[in-house]
Parts: sequence; structure tokens; C-alpha cells
Amino acid sequence: MQRDCQGEKNAIEIDLCAWVKNIKYILELDVSRLSRSIALQIGNLSTMQSSIATLHLFVIFDTLYERSISLKLKN
Repeated sequence: MQRDCQGEKNAIEIDLCAWVKNIKYILELDVSRLSRSIALQIGNLSTMQSSIATLHLFVIFDTLYERSISLKLKN
């Protein structure tokens, strides 16, 4: 990832650029695979805990989706 950031001026800018590119890559990963993994973990919780965890996950995924769209629109 740092190879893509060689146009930056100093080491801090290169590191920041690489970090942003890594975040963008993570946001573009297969969310369904991540969802299945999380669903297996939620399956081990009680019904009430499962409902609360699922609600939190919807909020997290919604936020990540909005941010990924925002990043794509900026580029």
C-alpha cells in the first residue's frame, strides 16, 4: 500500500496515505463473509443479547456502508 503513496512529501504523509488506503481496502472486503462470522458468534448469545448485538451490527454496517460510499464519491 505504501508504494501507492510515494508522491507524498514525508514519512508521516506516506504512513497516513497508506493507512487511508488500507481502510478503503477493508471497507471493500466481502461483507457477507464477515456477516456470517459474526452471526456464528451471535448464535452463542442469549436471545436478548443476540437482539442487542444484531441491532448494534446493523448500525455499524450502515455506518461503514455510508463511509465507503462517501470515500468512493470523493475519489
